[in-house]
Amino acid sequence: MKRRTFVKNIAALFALANPFTFIKAFTMNKTNIRKFGKTFDYLKDPDLRTKEIGDQLIRVNNADVSGASFQKVVWRNIEFVNCDFQSGYDIKLSRLENCRFIDCQFQGIINWGAATNTRFVRCKFYGESNIIGSSGTKNLVHEQCEFINPKGGRNHLGAIGAYGEVEFIKCKAEFFDFLGTIQLKLSDCQLKDCTISTDSEANTGPHFKRAEIVINQCILIGLTDMINADLTNLTILNTHYESIDLTNATFTGDFHMEQCQGGNTKILVKGGAQNFTIKNCHMQSNSKEKFRFYIACSAQTAFIDGLKIQNSSEVAEIRFGAQGGIEIENGVEVIYPPEFARKITISNTSIPQFNFEYSAANYFLIKDCEFDRANFRKSRYNKLEIINTRISRQIDFTETKVDEQNIEFIAGFKNRIELTDGSNVRLPPKIPPNQ
Repeated sequence: MKRRTFVKNIAALFALANPFTFIKAFTMNKTNIRKFGKTFDYLKDPDLRTKEIGDQLIRVNNADVSGASFQKVVWRNIEFVNCDFQSGYDIKLSRLENCRFIDCQFQGIINWGAATNTRFVRCKFYGESNIIGSSGTKNLVHEQCEFINPKGGRNHLGAIGAYGEVEFIKCKAEFFDFLGTIQLKLSDCQLKDCTISTDSEANTGPHFKRAEIVINQCILIGLTDMINADLTNLTILNTHYESIDLTNATFTGDFHMEQCQGGNTKILVKGGAQNFTIKNCHMQSNSKEKFRFYIACSAQTAFIDGLKIQNSSEVAEIRFGAQGGIEIENGVEVIYPPEFARKITISNTSIPQFNFEYSAANYFLIKDCEFDRANFRKSRYNKLEIINTRISRQIDFTETKVDEQNIEFIAGFKNRIELTDGSNVRLPPKIPPNQ
């Protein structure tokens, strides 16, 4: 099967102007749902429907679903086509089962209850609407939908998703919050300045749910905010992004990013992942703000392979080790020594300036890499290996301790600055090129 072709140049991607198409909100030529006779009666009274026609499919076409209250009822086996839903707490179902919404429009506040086996196709959701499925939602799918809120801003987001499992396929959104508390999948979507939210202890209590999030073949423009997300696993594949923020995210499972092109990257994990992987990713400045690549994670194993950071004079900061790092307390810098990661591997990676200070691992392997400057200050490794790696300008092991080492640099940098004060790391002698 032929794979979808992506924008190959991330700078060209970020220059795209207005990739979203907005349409007129609501038309006035729909028939109000209260004039639909028996169909309206069945929507209001599911028991009456079951008594008279059982669970046979109901089709509702060209309806204006507004001005009527649907509270704590079940909608089952219903197909809505070209309908407009406008609700201010009027639609608050107990369950939504085996339903389809095709070419419909939504605005307002709607609670579907526990939504199962339900699909929205080519639907449009407007403004600061809040349209959510309750706990127990499964197999809720939005396909080729648009979430349109161009004037919303960070403090005026719309909200879509579920306290459960939800999937978005080939959707477009601007200034919307995507909620999934058990599982959230985004496939082939375009998001601009959107938020991805999960459940939390503050929201639900100590038995809150953690989410698995999968982002695959998406274009994420502006800031994609996942601050304070509580996750089992996060997987980002074949995706272009301008800026991602995972500050204070927590994990019980794995972080995996592969075949991505990105800009600003903040992965400041508060609770540790089991395995942390970045593979075959290219990062560079988006020319809109100061570029930053910052990872702090207490992963048990970390694997970075094929990472390239281009066109940036900024330092890439990467730190692994449980609960390690620096905080400012009462104006004083306090250093928290990290617990040891089991294994950290960095291979086939090119980073101009690389900051790995305050990290710790039982085994740290760097292989086939290239850095202009590399900083390992105040770190602790039981075993350190640096193999077939070029560090051209400066390497800093100040106050770093190792129990066992194997360091073999690529020759040719006799003028490299080497800082080892307070460290027991032994660097090999500098060898001029071609000698």
